[in-house]
Amino acid sequence: MNRVAILGNAGSGKSFLAAGLGSSWGLPVIALDELFWKPPGQYQTKRPADELMALVDAKRLEPRWIVEGVFGELVQPFLNHADLLIWLDIPWEVSRERIEQRHSRGRRGEDVPAFLALLAYAGRYFERDDGRSQAGHRRLFEAFARHKVHLTSEDAVNEFLRTIRASDA
Repeated sequence: MNRVAILGNAGSGKSFLAAGLGSSWGLPVIALDELFWKPPGQYQTKRPADELMALVDAKRLEPRWIVEGVFGELVQPFLNHADLLIWLDIPWEVSRERIEQRHSRGRRGEDVPAFLALLAYAGRYFERDDGRSQAGHRRLFEAFARHKVHLTSEDAVNEFLRTIRASDA
């Protein structure tokens, strides 16, 4: 696999899985949060749409990558080039706990209002119908014609990674 796309809700384990696959397969990881937000890592100011799409266009044409994110509309252009699509369809209780742990560790330097906004937004993943929702991710997953994997639990993600690592050994 040279080009892999990973979709899922906030806190579903996309970054964890991307790092594991990137390490096993020697692929660079593209975190869509780093493209979407300006300056990267601040999670408060969106990058202008033209600048964002220029970054997406440049990254998707690279020969090898793992792209991960909740932004279905940004993953879509990568799917035309992807060998594999992985959808992390993890229960909300697991994602919520991870978001809360991330905030308590100060991983993203989020202030309380930003943390609460993220928690509320991610909690509506199963209710919304946009490209960043469970329904939107399902549509992308179902339309993808090449190899795809639907993981629905932490155990399934960990087993998938174990299988990849064992096949690389």
